[in-house]
Amino acid sequence: MIYFIKIKKMVNLKEIHIISKDNETILFHYPSYTLISINDHIKEILEMIKSGISLSEISLKKNIIEADIKKLLLSFDKVINKNLLCKEKEIEIEIKERAIHRITLHISNDCNLRCKYCYANGGNYNLHRHLMTKETAKDFYDFCINNFHHIEKIVFFGGEPCLNVDVIEYLCSLFYNYKFDKSLKELPKFGIITNGTIWNKRLIGVIKKYITFITVSIDGEEKINDTNRIDKQGKGTYYRIAKFIDNIKHIPSVKVQYEATYTKDHIKENITKDDISLFFRKRFDIEGFLVDEISIEEDSNKLEFSVQNVDNLPECFTDILWAISFKHHLESCQISRLQFAISTSGLIYPCHMDVGIESLNLGDIKGDNIFNSKHIQDHYPLFNLINSKEKLCPNCWCQNLCECCPRSFFYDSEAKRYSLSPNSDKCKYQREYIEKILIAIVKLRQNKAKWQEYVNEINKKQKKYEY
Repeated sequence: MIYFIKIKKMVNLKEIHIISKDNETILFHYPSYTLISINDHIKEILEMIKSGISLSEISLKKNIIEADIKKLLLSFDKVINKNLLCKEKEIEIEIKERAIHRITLHISNDCNLRCKYCYANGGNYNLHRHLMTKETAKDFYDFCINNFHHIEKIVFFGGEPCLNVDVIEYLCSLFYNYKFDKSLKELPKFGIITNGTIWNKRLIGVIKKYITFITVSIDGEEKINDTNRIDKQGKGTYYRIAKFIDNIKHIPSVKVQYEATYTKDHIKENITKDDISLFFRKRFDIEGFLVDEISIEEDSNKLEFSVQNVDNLPECFTDILWAISFKHHLESCQISRLQFAISTSGLIYPCHMDVGIESLNLGDIKGDNIFNSKHIQDHYPLFNLINSKEKLCPNCWCQNLCECCPRSFFYDSEAKRYSLSPNSDKCKYQREYIEKILIAIVKLRQNKAKWQEYVNEINKKQKKYEY
């Protein structure tokens, strides 16, 4: 219901979400990002109002003066309207015309490893194994110059991209020799996502000359890493990867981070995500991130974390805290709009996980594609709505705090297409997860010592991460 008070704006109580978890109750007004700790008595009053019970009836049932209820509501209204005013004044981040945040460039459709959990079938995406040619690389270069004014980063991907160092060097040299006085205004950053098992003089020279950041896939200590990350002969890869990281760290112009896949084998061995992060800090002095193996993407362990260990709060904890503090909505991955993937043959896909799925082909870098064809654009309506959660998820209280992966939430694996409706089970889980984080934010702010410890940890991490 809408409760009327003589204020500048009416607060719609349907826009208030109440959360009770871990001996804490909070009120969250999602349009204004207002987060307030409340007691059970106030919670009951608000829930009664939301259910349609009149103030006079609540006054009798709760033995409270009606004027005090109005005073309570007015105090919330003042805070909410103040936050709404701050939100109205916020300056939207300008999206540059024809600007791209990231292009994932598949330059290798092959891999020298055979990781047991690989979603890409040993790196070939169920296609024939081959490397991108210099001709296709030149077509990609022309595509970038002709279509975009700004490209933040180009990430060499595979398979294993270091199998194709020729194309890495060739393509980077094309961009480095461009005058940047016509369409593309500045040089993109170049990065590599690698399994870290290839190391030679040629690669070292290319990395030193052109590469800004490298993400290395490694799952932890030797035993757990070598359970899944094996080569074609079935041998473990840990020591080769460790040597690669140690060597890369001696190149001052390159930032290195890890990407670890958290699997059921970690859970079986009682290895927590905290354990993995701590290992990488102690052994390599690097930061990074963990991704869940598909089979445990919604494992209940993900919901278990505590503000007592600020060193390893969930990655999205800081994002959500930032959104609430600055009254700015979080974005999902802007597939096709701000980032996309290119196959070894020059086909365009929304996401690197879509490569090889014919129904998700967004065109060719040499012909019609989603950047120059309205017909193709109209065929994928989701991509224009991803950044508009109010339209995409109009009735969801966590629409401004949700960074859901479109591939995970909107992709229909049976129909092999993107839907306009998210997966309901995943949304239910996501809401529970965000509720847990909001409770944790309130608890952390209440503990001054832990709050300062958290701020210090974030400042330390920011110096090491490549965003």
